[in-house]
Amino acid sequence: MTTWYQKKENFFRMLVDQHIPNKDGYMEKFDPAEYAKNISLSGAKVAYVYSSNCLGLSFFPSKYLPNHQCAKKDVFGQTVKELRKLGISPIGYFNSWMTFVADMHPEWNAINSKGISKRDKTRFASPCNNNPEFKELMKNVARELAQNYDLDGLWLDMIGINTPVCYCEACKKKYFDHCQKELPTTSDVNSPELISYFKFKRDCVEEYVREVRDAALEINPRLSFAYQCADVKNPYRYGHNGIAYHKLGDYLSGDFYFGRSGPNTVCRLFYRLSPNLPFEYMTSRCSGELDYHTMTKNIGEISAQAFSAMMHKGSFVLIDAIDPSGEMNKDFYRELDALKKSIEPYIPHIDYSERALRSIAVYFSFESALTEKENENVSVDDIQSRGHFKRVSRLGEVLSTAHLDYDVITKTELERLSDYDVLILSDLEMLSQDEISAFREYTKNGGSLYVSGKTSLKDDDGNLKDNFMLSDVLGVDYLGRFDYGPNYIAPELENKELFSRYSKKYPYMLKDPFIKVKAKDPKLTLASVTLPISSSSDRINFSSAISDPPMIPTDHPALYLNSFGKGKALYCAASPETDPLKDTCDLFCALVKMLLKKETVKVEAPEYLDHTVYEKDGVYKIHLLNYQSIFPPVKLHDIKITLDLEGKKPISAVDAFGAPVEFTFSKDSMLEIKTDLEMYKLIIVKTK
Repeated sequence: MTTWYQKKENFFRMLVDQHIPNKDGYMEKFDPAEYAKNISLSGAKVAYVYSSNCLGLSFFPSKYLPNHQCAKKDVFGQTVKELRKLGISPIGYFNSWMTFVADMHPEWNAINSKGISKRDKTRFASPCNNNPEFKELMKNVARELAQNYDLDGLWLDMIGINTPVCYCEACKKKYFDHCQKELPTTSDVNSPELISYFKFKRDCVEEYVREVRDAALEINPRLSFAYQCADVKNPYRYGHNGIAYHKLGDYLSGDFYFGRSGPNTVCRLFYRLSPNLPFEYMTSRCSGELDYHTMTKNIGEISAQAFSAMMHKGSFVLIDAIDPSGEMNKDFYRELDALKKSIEPYIPHIDYSERALRSIAVYFSFESALTEKENENVSVDDIQSRGHFKRVSRLGEVLSTAHLDYDVITKTELERLSDYDVLILSDLEMLSQDEISAFREYTKNGGSLYVSGKTSLKDDDGNLKDNFMLSDVLGVDYLGRFDYGPNYIAPELENKELFSRYSKKYPYMLKDPFIKVKAKDPKLTLASVTLPISSSSDRINFSSAISDPPMIPTDHPALYLNSFGKGKALYCAASPETDPLKDTCDLFCALVKMLLKKETVKVEAPEYLDHTVYEKDGVYKIHLLNYQSIFPPVKLHDIKITLDLEGKKPISAVDAFGAPVEFTFSKDSMLEIKTDLEMYKLIIVKTK
């Protein structure tokens, strides 16, 4: 049976934030019928309706939460009914942050090592998911919603234990009961003790979500259940650092607030990780984040974000925010008619069962999100895990601008690694034995690995190894790290296609010090490390006052290409894939292309063109998105797409409106299309 979230007509959805306190006059002008009318004007077929907000106030007569004054009218229940009248699916939104509830029960708060809670410093409070009384309250709220309202689903926001290590009494007791030891106080991410705690915290947050979900579904099993997953950006901070957390709902969902590279990376990760398709990509109508209350994005920018979700098999949720009076900006909802008209022609062509034509996979590791570099000289209360997501986002941006389509995969995909020609492991320090075995088998059976930095130096318990666990696959041994940067990638051979205009004398420079490795077979070194004579902070022994030129050649590999079984492994002692300079990123893309067996899809276009290609039953769909920083974007001309039809012959090519698209076809099954592009185009190629 197709559920509400799998229906393609439900692609566009709306959520209106109602984080309004309980003051005289606040929310008094909220009109459920007007709310439903505005949602209908937008063209959305699904609405996320606030049953409660982050202050812990309910908009329905809850027995367990403090009621907002408008709860006397049950504005939540009335809104659900009004939406139903207009054929709009209502989803009940509720929230784990509870400012006023925590004010009544301060002992429920998550606290840091100094006993400070989020409420002590902000407008918000974050009760600890381990507190049994708080957890029972949330389960009761879920039961109320499931029992009393005609909803299609529930959506839970702001989940997690909101401090890297929580020292509340509930956590102290639960941790001791489970692990027979006290909570850690170290901030050393090389400490297995800290990793052990983070596994405990991960399991506790998963337990919380599961129990709240089950409380609702025991009463109404037809409800869908989803929740906030945007903290893939910083998973250790909140306890979202595991695959299981992202598999507890029916689909992945999360709100994100950044430009082109963000939806590109998130959508590709959610596409592979979501229990079902479509996932949800959520973002605000505000220019920036939601604190820009009156500043509204250009409809063109909103359309580009919607198309980005569509071309990656996601749905699109636009977030508005209500005024304290309870009113909504009617003019904005009328403006959304332009969004409705732009996306409507493409909705009939949505098919979530198509397969993506991708030969490259970027590996995302929740465990490797906790990095030593990001947490140097911080306290236990300030531990972060943002670096890995930023790294993958930058890496993805580099691949996309080179028109190299890719998946972002996790350990859930270990059994299907052979679907990819190239697997990218970018500085993934902490890996499990299952992952190591899978990567070894993948390479042995003919796959190509790109590996950089400290990948495989720790097991998933946080134990630092003497050598790479993938040393035999990589063909190099770990010796440590060079003492200072910048360091240089100095090619050992002339290869214009690979190294462009750079050479041993004039090598690539990266600012950070490289990993020091020893080659098992020096003849396989593609480029070696060259050093300056001193660090950039040395005031005396320098070779140039402005820069630190390459002066000391070494025999340590910077790039090393090893054969392993039927496959190859390319090790890079640096990370050109995330460098800010274009030439260095071009080197990374050239290395990836060298490892590819073939490019199934080739695109020749300016770098701000995004593309995806899917196939089902001999029908190929080519999605093209012109995502610039200005809206409407400058029109692109003479885009060239070359597509390998895998032995099939084309019958026709049309756009989403049925207009013919000219193409040529060669004997080697290569289809070639040239086209212009304003913002978005879907080309449908039928074959026999």
